[in-house]
Amino acid sequence: MAHMSRDNYPKPAVYCHKWRQAISLPAGTKATLGWAGRELDAAGMRREFCNALDNRINHRAGLDHPRGRKDDQDYQRHLFQDCLAIRANITQRIALHQLQTPELRKRFSHLITSYTHY
Repeated sequence: MAHMSRDNYPKPAVYCHKWRQAISLPAGTKATLGWAGRELDAAGMRREFCNALDNRINHRAGLDHPRGRKDDQDYQRHLFQDCLAIRANITQRIALHQLQTPELRKRFSHLITSYTHY
C-alpha cells in the first residue's frame, strides 16, 4: 500500500471527501481508492483509508523512522533477554555471567558472576 502523502492529498477537505465516500458505500458494492489501486468493498475501503491516514499521521510526526539505537529491534530483544536472565538469577538462583545491554550491565553489575569463582 502506498502512503498518502502531501503530494497526493494536499488539503484536509480531500480526506473528508474520501472518508465520506468510504462510509457511504452500501454493503456489497466496490470502489477504488486512489492510492490502493484495486477495488475494495466498503469494509476494505474503510480499513485501507484508516491505515493510510494513520501512516500519514505517523510519517508527519516522525514516528515511522527509528530515532536511535533503543528503537532497534535487536536492542529491544537483548533488553528482554537480559530481563529474563536477571529474573532467573533472582528467582531460580541461576548464575548470571553476562548481560547484553550496557544500561543493565551497569545497573546490575553486582549480580554478574565471574568465571574465576568456580
